[in-house]
Amino acid sequence: MAGRPPTEVELGKLLVAVLEVLDGRRPITQLEPLLPAADQRDLLLRSRIGQRPRRLCTLRVQQPNAQAIELCATVADGPRLRALVGRVEATPDRWRFTLLRFL
Repeated sequence: MAGRPPTEVELGKLLVAVLEVLDGRRPITQLEPLLPAADQRDLLLRSRIGQRPRRLCTLRVQQPNAQAIELCATVADGPRLRALVGRVEATPDRWRFTLLRFL
């Protein structure tokens, strides 16, 4: 099994890395092992290189069972607040996002 579930702090750091990809401050290749291909494409389509950095504001985490973690967050996107939802599931070798969407 994938080992212990990631902590809320670890998930927050991962979401900050996702925001850095969106802002062009980090290459998406660093997230490839953790995100499904469809979510990687979505991130690339949403990226805004050279724009104002996005910032993680709030994060809520819930573990509905031993194999999954669900999260919701708010992200400052310039003057707007955006919602972000995600699900992380255990795979045989690691915990991996199975869903990551801006609403």
